[in-house]
Amino acid sequence: MEDYDLSRGQCTETLGWDSEVTISVSGNYRTITSNGIPDHLVGLFGNKAGALNPNAIRPQQATYHITTQPSKKGTLTWLFDPSSGPRYSFGMMLNGVEMDPEAAEPWPHTRPINFNNVNWAWNLDAMSVNLGLDCNNAHVQPTGKYHYHGSPMLYLEQLNASCGKNDAGWLCSGWISGLL
Repeated sequence: MEDYDLSRGQCTETLGWDSEVTISVSGNYRTITSNGIPDHLVGLFGNKAGALNPNAIRPQQATYHITTQPSKKGTLTWLFDPSSGPRYSFGMMLNGVEMDPEAAEPWPHTRPINFNNVNWAWNLDAMSVNLGLDCNNAHVQPTGKYHYHGSPMLYLEQLNASCGKNDAGWLCSGWISGLL
C-alpha cells in the first residue's frame, strides 16, 4: 500500500503559549477546560520549510464534560457514523490535549477528500498513514488543534518522571486511561 507510513517527525519545537488546563468535579461530571497546548516539545508544524503538515498549532477553547459514574453498556458504542465519520472525541489527557485514535480519512483515500463519495466503514488507521505525525504521534488539524492519535511519548515520559503514577487521562466514557 503506497500510503503506509510509520515515520514520525522530530519533536524539537517549543510553543509560544503556556499549557492551560483545569479539571474540576461537580456532581456526576468531571469538567476539563483546556487551551489544547501541550506542555512538551512538539514537531514543526505550519506553513514553513520542513513542516510535518501546513497547519500551525493555535490555542483552542475547549470544554469537556465527562461522567464520574462510568458504567458498562450492554452494546458497543461505535466511534463512526457510516454516513458522516467520527462521532465524538475519544478522550482527554491530563495535560489538556485530546486523544483521538481515529482519523477522518475515509476510503477511497484521495486528496482532497470527496466527502460525497466515501465509505466511512473503511477508515484509514491514523498510525499507519502519512498524516504528518510528530514523535508524540500527534499532528494539527486545519483549526490549529494539536491532538494525539497514538501514545504521546514525551507526555508519558514527563508524566512518569514528575509524578510516578500511571493515570494519563480520561476517556469520554468516564474510565481512566492508564497508557503506561
